[in-house]
Amino acid sequence: MIPLLLPQILAVAAATFAWAFPYHGWTKESHALMLKLNDEDTDHTHITARELKDALAKLPKVIQLWIHAVLHHDLDYYNDNTEIPFARYLRISQKGKFLLNGKFIDFTANQEYSTRSQHAGFVWDANMTMCQCIGLELPIHVRDAYVSGKGMLKAQMPFGLPIMRMDDSPDLNEGELLRWCSEAVLFPLALVWMAKSEEEGTTLKWHPSDDENTATLEFSHNGTNCRLHFNFDPQTHLVTSMHTMRPRINGTLTERAHWECYCFDYERCGGMQVPTRVEVGWKLDAQKEVEIYFKGRNEHLIYLMS
Repeated sequence: MIPLLLPQILAVAAATFAWAFPYHGWTKESHALMLKLNDEDTDHTHITARELKDALAKLPKVIQLWIHAVLHHDLDYYNDNTEIPFARYLRISQKGKFLLNGKFIDFTANQEYSTRSQHAGFVWDANMTMCQCIGLELPIHVRDAYVSGKGMLKAQMPFGLPIMRMDDSPDLNEGELLRWCSEAVLFPLALVWMAKSEEEGTTLKWHPSDDENTATLEFSHNGTNCRLHFNFDPQTHLVTSMHTMRPRINGTLTERAHWECYCFDYERCGGMQVPTRVEVGWKLDAQKEVEIYFKGRNEHLIYLMS
């Protein structure tokens, strides 16, 4: 029996080596981007309770209520000169499901963020289980990123076989910047502190709406502009969902479509109330419901404070 299985065993061993070699290069590339993301933010500026109060006073009421709900203590608890913890970097691990060809497949991911608006950026490095072949699970490696003001999206199969690669186009940059803005609910002070000042190439502004439980964020970073609408729970004042018209790849074309992100299961992490579960989808027909394509649960959130 063993001699009969030897060719299959050797084939699996050869495939494993050929698979692992390009994956090493993939991991090295991801780590390099994460290091670049971290190295770009050398700003260790602190924010005092007085500065945060002054910044909030200029923002819509619903944003003020949100930040008060997010923080561990009410701002009146602090003396004016007390430094408020302000994360400048965040690392998370994530598990979930991604819709591919009409079927949800499992994924695991590591993601890192620069959590200052003037250095907005992230790197999402994921492995997705595509199918099984000769008893092996064949993963897809996916990297979604926004680094140095440039978006990038890359996916490949084992043996380094490419599936997709996109780099630094206006639509891609906008889409990735929108992703950073929506995921900034994990580090919400980034959407407040920059609202009081304009750094070079970066502006961030909040606009109220007729509905007292919604507000619109306008963010400009490195020549890319985006707009995102936030919805808040009237009781908890925490973010429940966000939506916008986001660039979407459709074959060889890019079109704008209604995009929504939903936030669930808030927990206290890094001294803040943040969502630990998200769902994201497209609404391609006004008469239909949002089609969810991403379901993720955030785990092991590690904040690096200034």
